[in-house]
Amino acid sequence: MGRNGDLLTLIFSRETRVSGPVSSSRRISASPGLVERMDLHSRLVGHQDCVNAVEFNPARDVIVSGSNDGKVSLWDWSQRKRILSHDSGHCHNILEAKIVPFPDDQIIATSSLDGQVRLGWIMGNGGVETECIGHHEDAVHQLAIDSGSSIHMLYSCGEDGFVHSYDLRCKFVVKLFRCLSTTATNQRFRNYVGLNSMAIDPRAINCVALGGSDALVRIYDIRQCRMDMANLSCEPVNIFCPPGLELQGHTFEWTDILKLRRAARFLLTQFHILVSRNTAWDSSTPGPGIYWSWMKTRVTTRH
Repeated sequence: MGRNGDLLTLIFSRETRVSGPVSSSRRISASPGLVERMDLHSRLVGHQDCVNAVEFNPARDVIVSGSNDGKVSLWDWSQRKRILSHDSGHCHNILEAKIVPFPDDQIIATSSLDGQVRLGWIMGNGGVETECIGHHEDAVHQLAIDSGSSIHMLYSCGEDGFVHSYDLRCKFVVKLFRCLSTTATNQRFRNYVGLNSMAIDPRAINCVALGGSDALVRIYDIRQCRMDMANLSCEPVNIFCPPGLELQGHTFEWTDILKLRRAARFLLTQFHILVSRNTAWDSSTPGPGIYWSWMKTRVTTRH
């Protein structure tokens, strides 16, 4: 039976409760017998240049895409057709596009190499009105949406090292903090870390993971950062680095943080699936790839 037999064994183990729901879900979804059955569902054609951003809406029935052509498109992927397309207003390549669930999936948030964070408001007549709500000093690679009770909150991180928050109800922007390196002991001489990726824990929305131009992934408590807005500095409550990436003389950059979950206020249990790009690779160092780890750490927050 080969790999298909392995898949049936995994399903049978779950049905008979030999294995738990979480471990079964992971093993079944990653089993070769299932992965090898995957095929191309459809090809969505419409952009005139490289597509950098693709994201589902919360209901998973619509896809938003952003491209180097400056256009943002919405797609009904099941019907293989484009619903609408509009000019984002960015003057450089679009790096991120997200459908904001507040209110009713009628807002598209985008970021770009030009440092802008822009919103596109879908109007009743099918048109889209765009506006810039924030600006970084350098490229903005990723946006994050609070998927908990505060779905009106949007966050951005940029290569300038800053993290911004946006309250979409009143378009209120706050520059939260700047991510600083840990290599210098003197606060005055600490360099900032250019940020490429971020993720918010859906179960503890104050926990934000950031990855960028070094080998470290930092976990911040936003509540602590807001308490020290005078100097825009904030220390991470936890730092994560996969084994081997702390080697000296090599340059590493995190390109994405796919998941951060199961964190509580005093006990953080994060499951990271991290994608890294090694820009100075040789046979003695870890290559580009996916790094994942369970990490349990007790964190005492400041009051």
